Amino acid sequence: MSLINELSGMSSHINITGVIFYTSQQPWILPGTIRDNILFNKHFDSCRYQRVLQVSSLTDDLQLFSEGDVTLIGERGVTLSGGQKARVALARTIYQEAAIYLLDDPLSAVTQMWVERYYYNWI
Repeated sequence: MSLINELSGMSSHINITGVIFYTSQQPWILPGTIRDNILFNKHFDSCRYQRVLQVSSLTDDLQLFSEGDVTLIGERGVTLSGGQKARVALARTIYQEAAIYLLDDPLSAVTQMWVERYYYNWI
């Protein structure tokens, strides 16, 4: 956690080239659409986006929503289940082009079946 300045009173130096992306155990969901939450202000690349949806196992979930990935999910994702929130947060992580990914157990709300899928398809 000291890499992202979450620990106070400690000092250290490390040289990292590139972007670090952090995903917490508690999914952080923006008000807006599912797509907004995944893109996180990044440029939309259709091929990359579709691959991320597959890897994060969101394609089936999106079929449940009448508006698909442009469904408004409300403040803190109130319309999503805990597992769906976790998958959206993980999709956001996968979509980023970071040099280093810090994962603080983002799969804790996801069933073992999904964890295995992520492991084999992404990690």
